[in-house]
Amino acid sequence: PDGILSVDSYEVDQEEIEGTVKVMLHQERTVYHCHDYLAEASSCVNKKHMDSECREKMAQWCYQMVDFYDWSRETVSIAFSYVDRLLCLPAGKEAMENRQTFSLVTVTALYMAVKLFEPKKKACLELGVLARLGRGVFVEHDIIFMERFMLHVLEWRLQTPTAMSFVRYLMSLLPAESLANVDDCETVMELARFQTELAVQDSRLFTTPASVLALAALQNALKAQVGGSLLPKELQESLFREWMNLLEIQDDHEVRHTRRKLRKALSMSCRDEDLGLALCRSTSTCGEQESTLRKETNHGTSSPRSVAEREAAVI
Repeated sequence: PDGILSVDSYEVDQEEIEGTVKVMLHQERTVYHCHDYLAEASSCVNKKHMDSECREKMAQWCYQMVDFYDWSRETVSIAFSYVDRLLCLPAGKEAMENRQTFSLVTVTALYMAVKLFEPKKKACLELGVLARLGRGVFVEHDIIFMERFMLHVLEWRLQTPTAMSFVRYLMSLLPAESLANVDDCETVMELARFQTELAVQDSRLFTTPASVLALAALQNALKAQVGGSLLPKELQESLFREWMNLLEIQDDHEVRHTRRKLRKALSMSCRDEDLGLALCRSTSTCGEQESTLRKETNHGTSSPRSVAEREAAVI
């Protein structure tokens, strides 16, 4: 969201960019680091235990919520940083072992992210609304208690460097003549944004460092751009190397692997084998998701309660 490690204008001093990115890299490798807690829990047979499907559904619910309220979708990335980091810690054991608790953690994380990073005039998410959406899984007091608990466990570290914050800084290093093409710059930004949103809910990608996701998403976006109007193909490789140096990536193996995962996520999301076409449909896909939330909310089928339940209603 605007205001969190973001570049409001592409015309930023390169030395300042390098210094800021260096700090962000240190943050994602230390206090904001997350490991694959789902892999550690994959052998559990308890029906109430959360899993990758549970996490994915809650991420989708969060995206539906931010679309409904017209908030930034990047807010979901921030919220899930809180969720994932909590579940990486011993304090998150209860949320791992109980879907009701996991739903409460996720709803609380979204509530926290909205309060911190959405403009005050837009941040109208009330505890009563969340409690009603929970449909009996939790009440307002539970959200208040969980918020205090998460703030304590996370040591008030809430300024998560997101993949899109890295994307903005990388884009600012484009050649001046490319930056002058505002429409194409915005197109590439949106193509990259869509991929980072898919990564949040994908169990194969949520532990990938935000910096690697940003680079992989931008490479896919630039290569998918029809006609290469923003940056000629011969200049792309040089720019990619510059980006890798800035992000202190010595070997591009992880980046290439992440690019393949993102392409697969895109094909599954858009049901289209052509990356360029799939990416170009990202805007309409967001609109479809917002429409889906309105329908599901009206029919009472979309709520944290549904995520906390398995096929046989284990609550």
